[in-house]
Amino acid sequence: MLLIDTIRNKPEVLVNGEYIKDMTTRSVEFGPNMLVSKTGIVSEDLAMRPDLVSKIYFGDSNKLDHILKFNGISNPFSLEAGDIVLIPSAEDMKTAFKPKVAKDNQTNKDELIKKFFDPDKLSKKDNKRIDYLAAKSAQLANGSKTNLPPNFAEPGSQELKVVNGQVIFGGDVVPSKENCTDPLSKARAKSKLLENKIFKNSK
Repeated sequence: MLLIDTIRNKPEVLVNGEYIKDMTTRSVEFGPNMLVSKTGIVSEDLAMRPDLVSKIYFGDSNKLDHILKFNGISNPFSLEAGDIVLIPSAEDMKTAFKPKVAKDNQTNKDELIKKFFDPDKLSKKDNKRIDYLAAKSAQLANGSKTNLPPNFAEPGSQELKVVNGQVIFGGDVVPSKENCTDPLSKARAKSKLLENKIFKNSK
């Protein structure tokens, strides 16, 4: 099993009573004076095998992430024959990879989410677009005022009714929540009524 510094140096955080690796924390920071100790050309035998490249140049397969990070390679399987790889100084890479830092018990998943969730980037409602859709809907035959699709009923409207033992359907719509908590189409409602022998299907 490979024990690479990219994973090993991630700090552990307490989430829901369990310690897990904080994969959002940066693993490596290159200094301004990083040195290239050697250059190498990937042979056909080394294609997609950064672990073997690491074994050759560092004497340790576990340093494959040092080569990948230094060369800006995020997908280890993208290493192809003929690629030129820069081999960093082993001493420089020791300082570049941050050591594991313990975090206090107050760290939780909300703090991790905040790193990536920016409420300012949420899509905003376009009032002009809403007004346009309302005007467009008002021109339709059903005269919708709420921009609903044509197969939905307006709030408060009646989708089906029983007259003299006959069931009269409106459009293929979703009944109100008071009558039905689950979406119910015309076809499904008719099927249920047939199953329960409430009315007979006529051609």
